Amino acid sequence: MLWRTNLARHRSLTQSLEQITRVAARTMEVERVGVWLFDQAHLRIRCLCLYSLSADRHTSGMELTAAEYPAYFRALATSRAVAADEAQADVRTQEFTAEYLTPIGITSMMDAPIRVDGATVGVLCHEHVGPGRHWDDETQVFAGSLADLTAFAIQTDARARAERSLAESDRRHGAILSSLGDAVVVIDADARVGMVNPATERLLRVPTATCVGRPVAELLVPSSESGVPDPSGLGAFLAAGLGDRGSGWRFLRRADGTVVPVLHRVTSIAAAPGEVVDADRGSGRTVVVLHDMTESRTFEEGIRRAERMEAVGALAGGIAHDFNNLLTAIIGCSQLLLERTPRSDPSFGLIDEIHRAGDRSGTLARKLLSLARGQELRPVSVDLNAVVTELRSLLGRVAGESVSIVFELASGLPRVTADIDALEQVVVNLVANARDSMPSGGPLTISTESLEVLGERDRVILRVRDRGCGIPPHVLPRIFDPFFTTKEVGKGTGLGLSIVHGIVTRSGGRINVASTEGRGTTFVIELPREGTDGANAAPGLA
Repeated sequence: MLWRTNLARHRSLTQSLEQITRVAARTMEVERVGVWLFDQAHLRIRCLCLYSLSADRHTSGMELTAAEYPAYFRALATSRAVAADEAQADVRTQEFTAEYLTPIGITSMMDAPIRVDGATVGVLCHEHVGPGRHWDDETQVFAGSLADLTAFAIQTDARARAERSLAESDRRHGAILSSLGDAVVVIDADARVGMVNPATERLLRVPTATCVGRPVAELLVPSSESGVPDPSGLGAFLAAGLGDRGSGWRFLRRADGTVVPVLHRVTSIAAAPGEVVDADRGSGRTVVVLHDMTESRTFEEGIRRAERMEAVGALAGGIAHDFNNLLTAIIGCSQLLLERTPRSDPSFGLIDEIHRAGDRSGTLARKLLSLARGQELRPVSVDLNAVVTELRSLLGRVAGESVSIVFELASGLPRVTADIDALEQVVVNLVANARDSMPSGGPLTISTESLEVLGERDRVILRVRDRGCGIPPHVLPRIFDPFFTTKEVGKGTGLGLSIVHGIVTRSGGRINVASTEGRGTTFVIELPREGTDGANAAPGLA
């Protein structure tokens, strides 16, 4: 009957022991059946579950010590069962007479040791009340079987608790790994992926469910910045991250073909004690931690760009100053010649061309001086929509007939604090840049909106989106560098976007660009709304 109930299905050890003691007492017609377990040192034995047949109830909690009952404890250690027909006279149990047997009325006892993995962990105790009772061999064998069943229940409970503990440990470890911002890849001894965390999917753009079991060489693909596989291979990549050598970033190619810079650390985990190790594959596992360096790299490139701009600005200032002095003489002399030369004179056209070239050169010189000295900003309260609306006709002429400008201006836009002239220059430069990227024409969208952060409308967005040729990935990081241009010689100075970047940043905002070759480019300018900290940047030089 006990086996039919399948003790392994009980929710707790207590339920299993209560059923065993109840069935034992009723089947053997014994007044009391209890399960007693030793402490770790076998110096005490405690009642975990005791069933009283006449009262039909369970109790627990009593405790005996080996020091008080040495003969009984020796018998438990050496016998398959302690069967005492006359418990108060038996040398193995008579130690209990005064304090335990007589007060309760116990006349006969039979205790079957409970053994787990060959070690005695307790006893299943049968206590008869009333006239003395003889424990025959069949009864003792049955009691031993019940003791074995009790051991099975104890083992089942221990295994269940271990499984629950392991599951809880796995859950905690999983939660810790899931909370990490860095990607974690565990590599098995056979060079396959054993485990990854969710950050791995975000970094390498590979579904987590498809990672485990794959060769690690398919997941971690070292490459150059352009995406060409690194000839040194995965082994060199992992070796570079061992110990204290994991410094400096390297590039990994994602599943979609893009490249991400990473800082990686590699740790070897030795095989666990008793774990079977294949000599050919080596022992243990490897843990690779990958930190996305995209933001850090962008920040460092921004610092280098600022340093370059400062150096170039100083150089440009010196050149522009001397150049402007020369132009003053050229423009002045050509103007005097024009005044003295009749229009009918064949030289008039040549002199006029010199004068025009001088004016154009003067414009370039002023741009150089503006870059070197900085453009003084005079911030005031500005309605961005009004600035864009005021420029409609001008922007139409700048864009040309083949480009159709679409205006999407959000209503109720918060005001910003900026220099109106500088803001107009930003819009015009971006439209001119978009026009040059669409030689065959096309739509150009200028839109505004407010950006809510933590429930506050604290930033205003100006977005200029074209459908031109786009910017190649290797060019994109340099578009704000002064004098950098992809246009033909003589068709661009490389100062327009550099000046736009300077105006926006000095106005307390930021500018971002997203571009796809053949599909167009979008410039996004974020300006702090009037009254926010970012909008209160001191007027100064762009």
